Amino acid sequence: MLIRDLIDIDLDTLPIIFPDHSVEKARELCAQFPYNVIPVVDHTFKLTDIHTKDLLADATGHMLDVEAIDIDPLQGNDNAIKAKELFQCNDIELMFVVDRNGLLLGAVSTRNPAIKHLNSMSKLAPVPEIFDAMHDAIIIINSETTIIYTNHAYSELIGVPVWKIIGKSMTMVEPTSKCLGVLRGDKPYVNERIRIETVNIEVIATITPIYEGSEKIGVISVFRSIDETIELSRKVERMEYINRYLKDELKLKAKLPCEFNSIIGKNGLLVEVLAKASKVAKTNVNVLILGESGTGKEGLANAIHYASSRRNKPIIRVNCAAIPEALLESELFGYSSGAFTGAHKSGKIGKFELADNGTIFLDEIGDMNLSMQSKLLRVIQEKEIERIGDNKTIRVDVRIVSATNKNLDKMVQEGSFREDLYYRLNVFSIILPPLRERKDDIYLLVDHFAQSIASDKGIDHLYFSKEVMDFFMEYDWKGNIRELQNVVEYASVVCQRDKVYLEDLPSYLLNYRTGISNDTTSSGGNINSQIRELERNAIIKAMKEHNNNKSAAMRTLGISRRTFYKKLKEYDIE
Repeated sequence: MLIRDLIDIDLDTLPIIFPDHSVEKARELCAQFPYNVIPVVDHTFKLTDIHTKDLLADATGHMLDVEAIDIDPLQGNDNAIKAKELFQCNDIELMFVVDRNGLLLGAVSTRNPAIKHLNSMSKLAPVPEIFDAMHDAIIIINSETTIIYTNHAYSELIGVPVWKIIGKSMTMVEPTSKCLGVLRGDKPYVNERIRIETVNIEVIATITPIYEGSEKIGVISVFRSIDETIELSRKVERMEYINRYLKDELKLKAKLPCEFNSIIGKNGLLVEVLAKASKVAKTNVNVLILGESGTGKEGLANAIHYASSRRNKPIIRVNCAAIPEALLESELFGYSSGAFTGAHKSGKIGKFELADNGTIFLDEIGDMNLSMQSKLLRVIQEKEIERIGDNKTIRVDVRIVSATNKNLDKMVQEGSFREDLYYRLNVFSIILPPLRERKDDIYLLVDHFAQSIASDKGIDHLYFSKEVMDFFMEYDWKGNIRELQNVVEYASVVCQRDKVYLEDLPSYLLNYRTGISNDTTSSGGNINSQIRELERNAIIKAMKEHNNNKSAAMRTLGISRRTFYKKLKEYDIE
């Protein structure tokens, strides 16, 4: 073990004396100190002198007039045996520990349990300096189960100071330790995988008895953490999360296009967009999809992924606007065990790890705050992440497809979106046209939605009257494809026949058709009430379709988690 592992008195518990202190001030500080030896440091905490209470008691005037005693401090990287030798030579109870620059680290007392066991340690570990230099963790117990030695690597791996362990019985420190079994006669372990229960880590260990002649006088355990084991654990964990994630997505797969010809529409503008997207899909460059809300950005992102060489790996979807800012970092990058209050005890894998070798779709990227933008930029540049609470970097190979309905150019000019991140995401941009610019696709879209609904209702087909279709062609569809789909679904619920007429449409559309303005005071309340009724019915229908699975319902409705729960409360939906 090293001297720094023995430090049992930190700077906060030492009445440190500075050169400009008066003798009176020094005596006042020392009154609370149980030891006779007192440290003097400069204002950088570099140890300059060591005084005693006896000298201070007789001194007058300024501290610089007080005589110092000549005791060399311990060096933090020295072997612990030196501490016992210095205590014996100087006949003192306290020694100060400094780093290589002379800065005070703390102190070691003769009451330290490790000091008391250095002699017995020398008997079982004749060359402790070699053990101190090893990267493998080492712990030795004697025949009475007392821990008499651990090296610095053990302290680093377990995260517990050596001085808190030395001198204690292994039955108290680690009651399930395999060392105890070997001491009692179990067979030794040679490069076997075991778990240290108290700190919940797995190691590869070799545990063998120590003999003096035929007498068993102790047990030594040498163990290490294996990178391959950690990496394997990560892969298993990742696969479990991916399987769970894909199970949730199976219900949606029928509604999500898997290739470009499954995107509904033959409009010239749309065909141009799909032609561009099919070309970029074959590459690995990042893609930015721009367009109004409801234009089908997520569907296009899926098509790009499934047409790429990454098609056999997952596409992970993240709605940046639906996740609270405080949770977005942990959602994207994951967190380690105990990273913060409320964190799962086993930690959590992030979406970037889930998407390794696949694609991550960052929807509503324009809603990401500047702090998270900086962290995302680092991931794109370095191709590695760090879980929250963990300083280990994890390499990831992820293609980023992002989308937004906001004007990122304007946001860059206003300073609300990082310019360097914008150019990293916007290697190749695709602009989806709104539905009002491709109205010739409305017939195809209505037919597609109607077929799906007819299948659910158990009828051959759901038809829409000429008056309804003419109206659909006149309407502006500010909500684009998503609004059209919601209207078709609403009409299918209200309609008791196999054909939809004007009276089956939502009230707000009928009011629009008759020319009633939404901002007219006399009718505004009625229109708002009708819109609320439409929203409430759509939410209830989505909940029923997905057996009250809220996550699936909100994805079908195309609204954020925050908005969804707000509407549940607003409309008093259980």
